[in-house]
Amino acid sequence: MDEQSKVPGVVNQYVEGWVSRDATGLASTFSADGIYIDDPHPRLGRDTLANFLHSVSWRNFPDMTFTTVSVYGDGHRFTWEWIMHVTGSGVIAGSEGKKIAVPGVDLLELRDGLVCRAITYFDRKALWDAVLS
Repeated sequence: MDEQSKVPGVVNQYVEGWVSRDATGLASTFSADGIYIDDPHPRLGRDTLANFLHSVSWRNFPDMTFTTVSVYGDGHRFTWEWIMHVTGSGVIAGSEGKKIAVPGVDLLELRDGLVCRAITYFDRKALWDAVLS
């Protein structure tokens, strides 16, 4: 059995939500009291995540895509290691057309088959240095 086959469907759905830009599908992986943490942004729940993605993340970087490096875990906690690819959209002055790739990870905690906590970590300084260079 390979490592990917050990990953629960909800984790694969979470990853696919990011990769395919399916905000509703992504939000549906969270429990009713689940939280998404991407500091310095506010903590988001299942009901507010999709709007945030559309109004902040995907508005600033409309072509945001992800390449999965790995997904692994222990049954209750999973790590999605990824590389985010974006092109500067001009929302930030001077960013137009810049191709940027930034590595990061999402740490997922599951409870009762749903995500109860997801935390995103990536080097924001590297992202903004690339956007503004």
